[in-house]
Amino acid sequence: MEVCLKAGSVTLVLRSEALVDAGERRADELKLKGALAELRGFIRAVEKGEEWYVTVKDKATRIDQAIYRPAYETAVAILPKARDEKLIREAENVLEKANEAAEKAIG
Repeated sequence: MEVCLKAGSVTLVLRSEALVDAGERRADELKLKGALAELRGFIRAVEKGEEWYVTVKDKATRIDQAIYRPAYETAVAILPKARDEKLIREAENVLEKANEAAEKAIG
């Protein structure tokens, strides 16, 4: 009887850990998608070439420092955790385009 209870509690713990892992994976994927959206916005801003500065805390900041760097760092940190192949390919393409746009912006 005691063995059955221990086995049941182990199963319950494993299920809850699997749910937590799935939740963390989903959260990481959403963070990655958000970072990619920011990078796409950065790419569009560079392509338009209208404004190279944004206001952050009442101070003009270059868009590569305000948008590109934080989004790029987030994407690169989360990318190894991603399991969705489509999302990984999309991220690689966006990161490549963002690097090209950053080179253009920095000049």
